[in-house]
Parts: sequence; structure tokens; C-alpha cells
Amino acid sequence: MRFKASIDIVDNVIKLQRIVATLAKISHKCVIRFTPTQLHFVLQSDVTDRAARVWSDITQTSIFKTYRIQSTHQNNEILVDISLDLLQRALKTANNADTVTMRMIRKEETPFLVLDVVLRPQNTRPGQNSRPRLLCQQIPMLILHHSLIDDYQEPVLPRPEVSIYMPSLKLLRNVVERMKTISSHLDIAANNDKTFWLRVDSDMLEIRASFPNLQNPEWRDGLQPEQEATDPKQFTVARVAIKHFAQFLHGHQVGASNVICSIVEDKAVILFLIDDGVALTYRLPIIPC
Repeated sequence: MRFKASIDIVDNVIKLQRIVATLAKISHKCVIRFTPTQLHFVLQSDVTDRAARVWSDITQTSIFKTYRIQSTHQNNEILVDISLDLLQRALKTANNADTVTMRMIRKEETPFLVLDVVLRPQNTRPGQNSRPRLLCQQIPMLILHHSLIDDYQEPVLPRPEVSIYMPSLKLLRNVVERMKTISSHLDIAANNDKTFWLRVDSDMLEIRASFPNLQNPEWRDGLQPEQEATDPKQFTVARVAIKHFAQFLHGHQVGASNVICSIVEDKAVILFLIDDGVALTYRLPIIPC
């Protein structure tokens, strides 16, 4: 088993930092599936059956300058269990890096993901040493058996009744933070007439935030609904745990160009963050009303 990859563009280091920071808000650890073309982060927000599930797919060419992987698996894949907290901490040291090299080693029978960070020299006085500094970060990890790889494939998602481009995640985050003081659950609704709303209620009051004049994405790649609603103004409504939806809103750090909400009636709310070479899928289970 061998893996080595390098990053030499600061913006790509920052992009990876933001992705890991977003995922670390959801779970302390994750499974990473390294393939010849992509990195797949798979995590679950907690250990209950009704946990939110999250997948993040990163095309390796969108982050890395060089990328080499060698495995005994038939598809040349490596599956590891790793701490997101430790990975996030290691990536923070690369803010002023010239290059970052990521590699896997085994040390006294313990496997590690190693980040070799070449730091730019700081402003120095005349006569002082201005050579780059090398910082080595070692993150312990667990290598999972090849037989488990199929368990970490992203499942085929059910066809939604409606999908809509969401408003600014920063705006939604401010709204949801206020709503969290009212209720532990959140109603999410959208229609095919470009409108999206959020609602919480209690015995004393109801709060609704409505967002008209958005856009509904075009259906493609076989994702069209089984039966389109006859009335585009008809809303599909789903209830989810507000804490899970609030976790997703940390995705504003990724700076995704497209954020989509899809509602599968009586099954799930599926949220997508999509940017150049990066996709994050967040599946929230439905709470029966």
C-alpha cells in the first residue's frame, strides 16, 4: 500500500482546509476512501439509526498537483478511518505553505497519514537564515479491510418530489440560529414555482421564513421525479431535526457555487453543495409529523 500526493497552490490548501473544517462540525472522525481519481469522505453525525449521513467527493485533480496511489485492491483503492479533528489541526499549519505533501507510512506497526508542510520563510533581518522550514505532521489512522469498501459507496439516492437552489447559507444560518430557540425540529418546504420556506412552531407561536424567486434546477441524468406535481405552486414539506440542518449550514465555509435542496416525501431531505471538483451530499432523515 502506497500513497503520495502534493499540493503547491495556496488556494487549494485553503479549499481542503474548509472542506475538512465543515465535516469536522458534523463528526469527530470519518472514513476516507482514496481512489485513483477521487477522495471520498464518508461520515455519520452520530451512532443512532436516525443519524444524518454525509458524503463528500473531491476530484483529485482539483486539489493536488501530483497524486500516486498503489494498493492490492482490484480497483487500486485504500480505505482509512481517521480523526477529522487531527486532520483539521494539521491542515491549519499549512496556511503559509509553499507545498504540502500528503503520504502514508507505517511506523512500529501503526499506520499514519503524514503531512509534510514546507513553510515560506518569514520576513528576516539581513544576515539571518531565510530558508524554508519543514513541518511534519503525523496523524494516526486505521486501515480498513478491502472487503468493507462496498459499505462506503455512496448509495443511489431516491428521486425527489422537488429540488430548488437554496438562498445564501450565511443568511439561513442566522435565521436557523434564532429558530433553534423555539423548537428541536424544523419544517422545510419547496415547490416548483421557485419558492422555499422554513418553519418552526411551539404551543405559543409559529415562525416562518419564506424565500421566493429562487430557481428550480433542470432535471437530468435520470433524476426526474416519478410523477411531476400538476400544480407547480404545491409545496412538498418535510420535518427534520433542526440540529442536523444547522450542521449543514456550516458548509458556507466551502464557498460552493451551487447549493441545492431536494425533498423526497416521507423519506429524506437531501442537501447538495457543489463546486469545481467538490461535491458534498448531506442526507437528513425525516421526522414523522
